Amino acid sequence: MKVGEAFTQQPVVEIQDSSGYKVADSTVEVVMTKKSGTGALSGTATMNAVAGVATFVGLKIDTAGAFVLTATPATGLTAADSESITITSAPPTPTPTSTNVTNVPTPTSAPTPTSASSAAANVVRATVSLAGISSAQFDTAAQTAFKEVVAAYLTICGTAGTAQCTSSDVTIVTFSRRAVAVQFQVATTSSTNAAEGANTLNTAITTNAETFKNNLVAKGGNLATVTGSTTTAAPSAATTSSAAAVVPSMMAVLSTLLLVLAL
Repeated sequence: MKVGEAFTQQPVVEIQDSSGYKVADSTVEVVMTKKSGTGALSGTATMNAVAGVATFVGLKIDTAGAFVLTATPATGLTAADSESITITSAPPTPTPTSTNVTNVPTPTSAPTPTSASSAAANVVRATVSLAGISSAQFDTAAQTAFKEVVAAYLTICGTAGTAQCTSSDVTIVTFSRRAVAVQFQVATTSSTNAAEGANTLNTAITTNAETFKNNLVAKGGNLATVTGSTTTAAPSAATTSSAAAVVPSMMAVLSTLLLVLAL
């Protein structure tokens, strides 16, 4: 995302009760503010929930850098923070070095645009449901620890597709509900590596689900409460366009904006 441009994926805030379920009849007012980082947040920053969900529009930040957003509800609800959001500077506007525009070469042919499908990314994609932990507990630290556990199983990353993966190679697309269902993906360089990674990950999180759960618990923090892990969408190789890949990453950033009703 660039300075002054509306977020590709706008924040969507779900109002939840203390068990992690959506409060479907909630119409509470939610205010989005900038918790950290310089610059100003603009756009429609106050929204009322509709059927328990507040969907924001037109939000953007006018300064480059890393930012954290906070969703603050009405009295009786707990505020929630997003993960860090990175805003990049817009490219500078070219300045002509001379008013002399003679001798400009004429291109022999127009460049062929690259379609989104031709700039494709190979990924391993899966979904697991974690028992014993709520969506509120699955915070930034817990998400990072989860990604570290997943990455440790795979050596399909880096420019050659043979390096040990790290947490930065794992993207949490979204998660939800009381038994946290975590949809995630790991990028790699080829369909062959993606297929290899899917097989490896299937053994790790499905066949050896108990070991996977124990590895999560061993990370400590909120993950220490995890009592079980179930694969709800088996690891598989997939191809996604680079243009479309921007949206899941932003969704992962904003998926933690879930408000918990204090009952």
